[in-house]
Amino acid sequence: KMTKFASSTIIYLKRRISSVVRKEELNILYDSKCPLCLYEINFLARRDIHGKLLFTDLEDLNYDPKSPENGGIEYALGMRKIHAINLRSGKVLSGIHVFKEAYDRVGLGWVYSFTKYPLFLRVFEVLYDSWAIYRTLLTRGEGLDEIILKRNESIRQKSSVMQTCSDNRCQKN
Repeated sequence: KMTKFASSTIIYLKRRISSVVRKEELNILYDSKCPLCLYEINFLARRDIHGKLLFTDLEDLNYDPKSPENGGIEYALGMRKIHAINLRSGKVLSGIHVFKEAYDRVGLGWVYSFTKYPLFLRVFEVLYDSWAIYRTLLTRGEGLDEIILKRNESIRQKSSVMQTCSDNRCQKN
């Protein structure tokens, strides 16, 4: 059985090795079924000429929050508000701070330069947080709780459909 210290050490080493090997600096977790979110991700991807950004789709049924590059962000949390993980430090960002960091990395940091002023930062944090509450309802036509329930059901179905194959014939269990 692994001690908590050994487990933490392994996670730390994985992050360090990952940060040395990969060129990406920031992993942005996004909702590919949200048209506005996808537009923003495509916008950033087109401008990411140095490959500093990694994009991870929360809607991928294989999304694994335990993967070091996903920062432990569970599906429901990631869907409530945009998150990103600094792949060098492991620091998790959320909300308006994700956009500031992403835009900095694609050479458009000036767009979010207002965030250096605490009053403007706070106003935009409140605006983003308000938007995030209603995002799925406005962009996908469903509330977040309903989306989470559907995803959980999809994952249950995916894991229950196991196949056993013999003699080149497969049967569902």
